[in-house]
This record gives sequence, structure tokens and C-alpha cells, in this order.
Amino acid sequence: MDKHHAPLRLIAGAAVIVAATSLTACSSSAKSSAKSAASSVVSAAKSAASSAAAGASSAASGASSALDQAAVKLVYTKFFDPKTPLAVKPAMLQDGTAFVQAIKQQGSTAYAKGSSVSVSNVTLLSPNRASVTFSIIFGGKPVVANQGGWAVKEGGIWKVSGETFCGLVSLSGTTPPACMTAKATTLPS
Repeated sequence: MDKHHAPLRLIAGAAVIVAATSLTACSSSAKSSAKSAASSVVSAAKSAASSAAAGASSAASGASSALDQAAVKLVYTKFFDPKTPLAVKPAMLQDGTAFVQAIKQQGSTAYAKGSSVSVSNVTLLSPNRASVTFSIIFGGKPVVANQGGWAVKEGGIWKVSGETFCGLVSLSGTTPPACMTAKATTLPS
């Protein structure tokens, strides 16, 4: 039995004990009052059980949200980390195979080799899309602060969105061919 259902069983058990005690302790003339009281206790127990089940479901949903937010933050941090091998980065980017050449070109610049990302906020918009607020750090200082971006879930894995990557690359004055076919080449606001 899991810990979320234990309180439900205790409440239901207490209701049965109270009802049984009330029924056996009452005289025949008071049986209808006892039945009414027992019915009220059982109704209260059912209501409490329902509330506890909803709370457990909400807690599970909250844990899932926290895990998704952590996964988005991790993929952003790793994708923009100069220590992450360039060969691994396409797997962290939406439609990454289309961006292999752009990732290699951008990753070989001095700027990319000396920069990192700090994620300050992740907001889940749907099970497969998140809004991300991040800053690009270079030389220990933010050079692009509180930038908006996206993350998408592809095949059950959170990835940096292609449109976010294209928007950042366009800041350098170039637009890789893969970005020409992407849905958007500007960063979302």
C-alpha cells in the first residue's frame, strides 16, 4: 500500500468503527438517529477520502512539473555549456540533425567557447512546450540578460527549441540554412 492511500483507509476504518459503535450502543428507539449519525460519518469519510485522493493527484502532478522544469533547465545549461561535446548537442536541440553544421560553426567560435547559460525561470505551457527565461554569461557577466526562449518535448525528451537557437544565432548576423526552414527565426518575447 502506498503512503497516499494509507490516510484514506484510516479515515474509512474510523468511520466504520464509529458507525458500528453507535449502532450497538443505541436502544431500538434511537436506531434511526444512530443510522443517521453513522451515515453522516461515512459521508464525511468519503468526502475526506476524495479530497485526499485529489491532493495526492495534485502532489503527483506538482512533482511531475518540477521534474519537467528541472529537465528543461538541465538541457539548456548542457546545450550551451562549452564543455559539452559538439557531437552530443544535436540530440539536445529540436530537429537537431538539421542543425549539425550550424552547431559546429557556432560552437567553434571564441564566444561560444567562453560562454554559458543561466536559466532563471521555466514555465510549463503544455506537456510538450515550456517558456524559458535565461541569460548568456560571458567572462562571468551576463551579455544577454533575461532572454525569452522555448523548450519542446520531442520523443519524451526536453530539448532547446530550434526557433530559440535560430534567434540566438541571428544575433551574430548570420542565419544558418536550417533556420530558413524553421518555423521562426526570431526569439519569442
